[in-house]
Amino acid sequence: MSATTAALEGDTAPSQWRGFASNFDAAADRADGLEVRLALAAVATDMRLYADALEARNSEALQSIHKQRSKDLQRFLRACGG
Repeated sequence: MSATTAALEGDTAPSQWRGFASNFDAAADRADGLEVRLALAAVATDMRLYADALEARNSEALQSIHKQRSKDLQRFLRACGG
């Protein structure tokens, strides 16, 4: 995890990550196309898991979830034609 990413994410409370997840869930509900919906739902799940790991102060889990979230965001971009 880059120092910049760690600094930014360190300032974000678990409740904020859960709020982001809710926004991604809402976007998934409105999205056209199964692949886009699935990618958005995966990112939402990653964000909830990240919030849990933050609360638990589990740095190993944070790094793993961060990597998975990056992959899922890339999946979302591909699904959108990006």
